[in-house]
Amino acid sequence: MNKLKLLLLIICTTVSCNSIEKPRIGIAGIWIESSSFSPSRTTISDFKIKKNNEIFSSYTFFDESYKDKANWFPTMRARALPGGVVTKESYELMVNEIIERTKKTLPLDGLFLIFMEQ
Repeated sequence: MNKLKLLLLIICTTVSCNSIEKPRIGIAGIWIESSSFSPSRTTISDFKIKKNNEIFSSYTFFDESYKDKANWFPTMRARALPGGVVTKESYELMVNEIIERTKKTLPLDGLFLIFMEQ
């Protein structure tokens, strides 16, 4: 968790040092621990999906002091319990939605890509 906070702080301070305005940072991600040895398949219905400002409730470090350091543009965060391999169709649906939602927020100075849970 401390590494995540440090990375976020570095991104915010590095970007903000180069401009007067607050940096525009997108937030997106898909997280699952999957096993190719499992006979089950993970589909989109196995994911808990949060969109827009709902994402902030997933991370305790996103308090007002962090929110105030940048202009945040949360798009979509999907998380599933450990399971089998994610089906291609489900993965593509989630990735395409993240891409489309992120396009609407452009231009961005950075992207906070969620790749693990706390």
